[in-house]
Amino acid sequence: MISRIVLSLAFAALLSAQTFSASAFRPPRTREVMYYNGKIITMDPEQPVAEALTLADGRILAVGTTQQVGRTIGPATKQINLNGRTVVPGLIDSHVHPIGAALAEMDGEIPVMGSFAELKAHVEQEMRKNPGNALIFVPKVYSTPSLSGATPRARRSTPGPATAP
Repeated sequence: MISRIVLSLAFAALLSAQTFSASAFRPPRTREVMYYNGKIITMDPEQPVAEALTLADGRILAVGTTQQVGRTIGPATKQINLNGRTVVPGLIDSHVHPIGAALAEMDGEIPVMGSFAELKAHVEQEMRKNPGNALIFVPKVYSTPSLSGATPRARRSTPGPATAP
């Protein structure tokens, strides 16, 4: 009797694990779509342009000539003739700061600085406007090679290690 109960519980556990497994929550695979007879910009240096591609579930399955890609599709694949039109890669950039952008110049125009000399001039001008130990804010300047080909390094007037900006 006990072995029958244990066996029943094991079967129920196995059945519920199968029913509630991760695969049970996956959406069904969408239909494949083949785009052909076009100019497809791939952004791949080895194959910058292709004429066909196949997609399914938001993923690229095949890229190449219409014949190459056509050999990889099944009878249920939807086929769309591009008639020579161009397909370009797309990005969805949802990382924006509209309020910050709108208010960025509320306290004054943001200076455009393309060199260390311009950056230094801006800091010196701000030091003259606010003498003493006032904090100097340098907006929209990034330590990139565009600033004279090197990254800026902080310098200290007192002994101790320099800290990066």
